[in-house]
Amino acid sequence: MAARWFIAAWNPEKFQRLAANAQDLIVAVRLQCEELLSLNVSEIRRENEELKNEIMKLHEGNDNRDLMMIQDLLGLPTWSLKRRRQELLEHKQSIDRERAGETILETLRYGSMNRYKAEALHFKAWESPGKSSMLLIVGSNHESIVGLRNHCWMSPLALDLMDHYFTAAAGGKAFNAFYVFKLYERTRVYAAASEILFQLLRWKKRYLGTRDDHLANLRAKLQEYRGIDVESNSSDHDAKLEALSQVSVTVMGLFEAHETVYVVVDRVDRCEKNEEAEFLNFLISLMDYAACSLKILVVANKSGWDIDRGELHKSKKGQFDQVVEHQKLLFKKHG
Repeated sequence: MAARWFIAAWNPEKFQRLAANAQDLIVAVRLQCEELLSLNVSEIRRENEELKNEIMKLHEGNDNRDLMMIQDLLGLPTWSLKRRRQELLEHKQSIDRERAGETILETLRYGSMNRYKAEALHFKAWESPGKSSMLLIVGSNHESIVGLRNHCWMSPLALDLMDHYFTAAAGGKAFNAFYVFKLYERTRVYAAASEILFQLLRWKKRYLGTRDDHLANLRAKLQEYRGIDVESNSSDHDAKLEALSQVSVTVMGLFEAHETVYVVVDRVDRCEKNEEAEFLNFLISLMDYAACSLKILVVANKSGWDIDRGELHKSKKGQFDQVVEHQKLLFKKHG
């Protein structure tokens, strides 16, 4: 200590240099420690990220395995979203070909579609947020083309909504399911209802994997549903519908109160004869099982449609509305 004061007294510049060097060394050591710490933190973060990705892949694999099991039990072994989207595109193209060159009849295209959605009071009421609601639109083709057209003039509205909600769902803004009945063959109520339920389940597959009781409960209900063979015993029709209804309870229970789910169906008139009302009642029941806001829009062609509103159940929680939209002449022909 005395030597330092001696140096300071007789050679203060040397003392200052020694002090500065010491300070530089301290700073260098601190920087090196911080650099090592930063490297360690970065390495830990990288390893954590890799571990998280591995866990996500494992969960994804388990989720897909569960979905494949559910898909098989619902009787949809070959179903794929890609194929359904392709069929939807072909349906739209078929409609466009049939109405190509149409100039004197009202059609739903981009501009008229937006006007309809903005001005039709029943549509605006259906679309408004909050309470679950179902809107059945029966499209009546103009009398001059009834029997000459395969498509319903209101179908483009359903297809437009399918595209809109599919895009919104892909962006994480909504959940959705869609179904288009085949024009040239009748579809059983089970097939259409099962596909809608499966599409909804796909949005909640991760949740299924985190709750073993949900998955076990769903599997038991699906096995009961799968075990009822209506092809060999038609008297089990009601029992199979009831089993599917129990599946619906579990599926809709996966969606939370703050969420919104959209279901859009086109050409329900092509459901199996005498099963159209049962399919609509299936959709109505989904509103009663749901805690979320469930918005269902269905289009039917009036030609051959004879379902009376009295055949439909009254929803305990949702709003049901039915309207008939008549296709109009844009202007009258002059003789």
